[in-house]
Amino acid sequence: IGIKADKTKKVLEIYKKAREGKLSTEAEEIFHAIFTDMIFRIPTIRFLEAQCIHQPNTYNYMFTWESPAFGGITGSPHAIEIPFVFNTINIKVSEDLIGSGPDAEALSEKVMDAWIAFAHTGNPNHDGIPNWPSYDNEKRATMFLGKECKVVNDAFGKEREAWDGLFNP
Repeated sequence: IGIKADKTKKVLEIYKKAREGKLSTEAEEIFHAIFTDMIFRIPTIRFLEAQCIHQPNTYNYMFTWESPAFGGITGSPHAIEIPFVFNTINIKVSEDLIGSGPDAEALSEKVMDAWIAFAHTGNPNHDGIPNWPSYDNEKRATMFLGKECKVVNDAFGKEREAWDGLFNP
């Protein structure tokens, strides 16, 4: 992953320990988590850390809707939120990726309303979701958008800390 072997071992140990009792500790799943964090989550967090100092209307989300495609092995892949944002969940190509049904329709409404609220006011909050606090470097509030919408403070914090000093885009 572009870091020295001793530090790679430490990152692996941190991910495995942080996932015990909550998520899979299989090597393949840990690899996917590390790779996803390296490519997507950690660069996003670094941006959030810098942006929230200058702009109080900084918000973070993690889309947790799991795709049924390919037997569900992809989990919640990159860009899966797009059909929800644009309410294209009922077209064939979207249904293949996200499935269908009342849960998908309800999530699409929540996501569309959040994006519209943010576009109008700079704040994604609306009556259909729990209060979505802005991101700051203390609480690190993240809205999980999926079958359940909830705010998690410092989501996957131990894994985030594993990257401190290792990966700074």
